[in-house]
Amino acid sequence: MLAFSGFEPDDFEVFAIPGLGPRMAAIKERLRPKLEAIGQALAPTLTEATGVPFVIHVARHARRTVNPPDHTWVALGTNPRGYKAHPHFEVGLCATHVFIRAGLIYEADTRPAFADALIAALPEVRRALPAHYRWFDDADPGEGKRHGDMTGADFEALAQTLRHRRDASGLAGLNVDREEAVRLGGAGFLQLAEETCRTLVPVWRLAAGAAART
Repeated sequence: MLAFSGFEPDDFEVFAIPGLGPRMAAIKERLRPKLEAIGQALAPTLTEATGVPFVIHVARHARRTVNPPDHTWVALGTNPRGYKAHPHFEVGLCATHVFIRAGLIYEADTRPAFADALIAALPEVRRALPAHYRWFDDADPGEGKRHGDMTGADFEALAQTLRHRRDASGLAGLNVDREEAVRLGGAGFLQLAEETCRTLVPVWRLAAGAAART
């Protein structure tokens, strides 16, 4: 099992490397081993928290032919064949921060069912997540919207986006600034990631339950 040694400032500078080939080489050399180690550390935690075996999928960016990726990640899901069409957890990084999230992305056909489940369980969802967590309607890393600031209308708008926008995602989670991610070190970051994933289990269960009903 790989040991996660922590993030370093140079990890985030990978996304400033010009050109697909050079940036992909740096991702493979610097970032994939760290993401693999994070996935290996988190999979048993998620299996214990949910009662379902989890497998890891490190992003390969195989579809890219010109533009270099501006972020990369490891996903944890229950389907060994892939994760993009299924509920999953993900940990990744871009030039500015690390993200830890759970939910569905745009390739999942069950997004409308997830939207319905989210609205139906909204009181429980509001209580389950800390105020500083965030919601995202896009698979790309971004600021998202703070959970504590989300109104009922905001959640309904997110649900409508999931139902009707083909490229929409529905993810909840946490952004960790690059400086904080580096400061935490390996053990500190893994502790934060494990705590965050455990907190996000109710979101994953909503998405998984919606998928099972469709």
